[in-house]
Amino acid sequence: MKDEQEIDSLVLSLATARWQKTAMVIARVLKQLKGGLSDDPADKVAERIEHLVRTNRLESQGNLSRWRYSEIRHPGSAE
Repeated sequence: MKDEQEIDSLVLSLATARWQKTAMVIARVLKQLKGGLSDDPADKVAERIEHLVRTNRLESQGNLSRWRYSEIRHPGSAE
């Protein structure tokens, strides 16, 4: 199983300065991990994204629990 730091690093590497759908970032992370997570892997990635937002390493808009209706990006990016 991948550890949290590895997931965080992967999420941060796939996030950009532009807003991206949370669902798209989760899908890209899962593709990179190729099944390296057990027990609800998408939920685990979403949990790490929420942590990165809470710790100001990512910005979000919308309700992060609704992956297709929320977006994330690197903080301080221009609109």
